[in-house]
Amino acid sequence: MILSTHSPLLAALPNAQIFEVGSWGLRTRQWEDLDLVTSWQAFLTSPERYLRHL
Repeated sequence: MILSTHSPLLAALPNAQIFEVGSWGLRTRQWEDLDLVTSWQAFLTSPERYLRHL
């Protein structure tokens, strides 16, 4: 099955093979190295840094 997502929860499914598509083409990535994961981690660590812009 192939799944395209911006959800760090779905990307963390057991035995998932993660591929990232960009200007470089296609490459495999580890879950913890995904931009979507690091962005969510940053938000959860300090939500006020983001919410002050609302």
